[in-house]
Amino acid sequence: MEQRSLLGTRAVPETELRAAAQAAVRTFLLAFGPGAEPAVEPA
Repeated sequence: MEQRSLLGTRAVPETELRAAAQAAVRTFLLAFGPGAEPAVEPA
């Protein structure tokens, strides 16, 4: 968000905020959601 707001010197449009939030959720779910593979085999 720092880059999008030029370190807080401009307001970020709602569409950019929404796109960033959606990308964050997708990334999180890919990493930790159902079907995600464990990084290490359980002992």
